[in-house]
Amino acid sequence: MLVTQFPLPYADKAYSATLLAYVYLSRSIEQRGIDAWDSYRSRAQLFKYNKNPNVGLTIIMNNLGMGVLIEPFIISDYYFASQALRSPHKNTLQSAKSIHQWLENISVGGKEADEYSLSEMADFGKKRHNVLFKILEEKYKKGELNMTLDDLQKT
Repeated sequence: MLVTQFPLPYADKAYSATLLAYVYLSRSIEQRGIDAWDSYRSRAQLFKYNKNPNVGLTIIMNNLGMGVLIEPFIISDYYFASQALRSPHKNTLQSAKSIHQWLENISVGGKEADEYSLSEMADFGKKRHNVLFKILEEKYKKGELNMTLDDLQKT
C-alpha cells in the first residue's frame, strides 16, 4: 500500500519505499517459506503493479546488473503464492503461466525461456530473488535503505 502513494513525479520516494517493502516481504518469505503466500503475492505486485513501472527494473539493474529480466522474479512469486496448501491465491498460478508464455523467444539465464518448465522458471526466479534479497538486506543493515516520516512527505 505504501508504494501506491507515490505516483510518477515521486519516483525516488517510490524507489526507496519499494526497496524497504521488498526487504520486509523477502524476510517474511525467508522465515515462513511456502506459508508466506501473501508475501509472495505482494512481492510480485511490487514489481508488476507499482505506480512507477520502472522502479522494479531499476532495483534489479542497480543491484544485479543490466540485462536481468524482471519477469522471472514475478513468475516465481506468483507461482509460489499459489503452491501452499491453504493459500487463497491459487489464481496467481494462471498469472505466472501467462507471463511465462509471454517470454517466448527471449533468453533467460543463458537459454531460451520456453525451454524452462513453469516450475523451473519459478525456481530460477527464486534463486535470483535470494541473491537480490541478500544484497538489499546488507544495504538495509548498513542503514542505506531507511526512510523517515519526512521522507514520506510529498513535496
